[in-house]
Amino acid sequence: MILRREVATDRMPGSANGGQLLAAATIALFLMLGSCSPWAPTQGDTPNGAASVHALLASNPYRETEERSVTALPKEARGKLMLFVLAGQSNMSGRGTVVDRSVVDGIYLFGNDGRWKAASEPLDSCAGQIDRVSCDPDSGVGPGMEFARTLKQIRPDAHIGLIPCAKGASTIFEWERRLNPESLYGNCLLRMSAASNQGRIHAILFLQGEWDALDDSYKHRLLEPIWSLPSKLPGHRVDYSVAVDETERPTDNGGSNFPKDGTIQLRKDSMVGWNRGLAGYWGQIFADIVDGWRLDLERPDLPVILAVIGDNKNPKAYVHWQEVQRQQRTLRLPHLFRIETQGLELRDNVHFTTSSCIEIGRRFARVYSQEAH
Repeated sequence: MILRREVATDRMPGSANGGQLLAAATIALFLMLGSCSPWAPTQGDTPNGAASVHALLASNPYRETEERSVTALPKEARGKLMLFVLAGQSNMSGRGTVVDRSVVDGIYLFGNDGRWKAASEPLDSCAGQIDRVSCDPDSGVGPGMEFARTLKQIRPDAHIGLIPCAKGASTIFEWERRLNPESLYGNCLLRMSAASNQGRIHAILFLQGEWDALDDSYKHRLLEPIWSLPSKLPGHRVDYSVAVDETERPTDNGGSNFPKDGTIQLRKDSMVGWNRGLAGYWGQIFADIVDGWRLDLERPDLPVILAVIGDNKNPKAYVHWQEVQRQQRTLRLPHLFRIETQGLELRDNVHFTTSSCIEIGRRFARVYSQEAH
């Protein structure tokens, strides 16, 4: 069958534009016999996912653009970049007002167009965007540029490369390991692979969780339907089962009681795909994502720095906020580090101001240099 749906840009309850839509586009999803997108791997296709990873990377659309743009890097920086991934949702993409577009010697960007350039705001610009899945038309100042500036002050000799992968209004379920180029995980993996021609990934910075804190009644505001299940690894913490009976009650997503068998029950919605907003399981799901990054990048000790979400200015809408914060603060993994954002100024109910984004960037840099390095 063909499903048509209006897809809106990033607008969360209480955001700066009053939750109104700035743009909408109609997309068609072709579902054959209830299957997933043609790109989506079937869950459990390969025991360790190695074959799927190789297939994904074999046709990397960022490889050619990366090779053509390497001349934007000075010769002394080529192959020697300290690479950092900027992943998460809108506050990592950046919604702060752009007041400074200056560049800094030694800080470079592998942009959404798959090209190297001197880094300047907004880092997550959609100009020339190769993929569709992570385009953020509203991108502004996030923590990435100040992170690099601060790190450069600490390491004046460093050549720093930033890889933006964030997507506004994305949930932790959407960040699960899916080895296809039109998934957030798969597309980010393609970028990391291509950018690694010019250096080594030193850390992944992650800021996400606000959408998982939303009450279930807001699920109709999700940007796009998700129809594919994650490609889970052996030993994973969270699994999913599909409710075949529409009267069957799905798992209580907001609760803190993790199901005894580690299985979350999903129910398909005709508009948004699988139900999302898994606040009570945020930590376990994120741990599975981190395991996937480390396996697929062949970096078992790769540092990941997690930013805990800040203040809840709209508790009627964000009813699971404290649960997401609790999950983020109590999660323990090797080489996982944390920063706090609570108390920093917001420009609306959710998004940080430019000055707050700058402070978050500094905190990321301090934790990396003092603990993760």
